[in-house]
Amino acid sequence: IILNPPASIAKYNNQLQSLLPFITPFSGGVAGGLAAVSSQMIVVPMDVISQKQMVMDDSTYKHRGSALHVVKSVVANDGWSGIYRGFGLSLFTSLPAGSIWWATYA
Repeated sequence: IILNPPASIAKYNNQLQSLLPFITPFSGGVAGGLAAVSSQMIVVPMDVISQKQMVMDDSTYKHRGSALHVVKSVVANDGWSGIYRGFGLSLFTSLPAGSIWWATYA
C-alpha cells in the first residue's frame, strides 16, 4: 500500500464495494445510538426537573418552583448525578431503539 498508493487503493476498492451492504447499516446503527445518547443527555435533566416541579404543592411551587431553584436543590442534595437520575434506564430503552431504527432504515 505504501509503495504504490493509487494502485493499492484501486485494488481494494472492489473489495470495499462488496462490503458496502454491511457497512451502511452498521454506520446507521452507530449514528442512531449516538443520537439516542445525545438526546437523552438533554432530555433526562429536563425530565427530572419537571417531575420535581409536578410533585410540589402550590405554596412550595410559588416560592421554590423555578427550574433554576430545582436544579440548585437537586445538586445540593444529590450532587450532579441527581440531575441525571434515570439516565441509565433511559439509555436502556432509547439506545437499542435508535440503533435498530437507523440500522434498518432504508
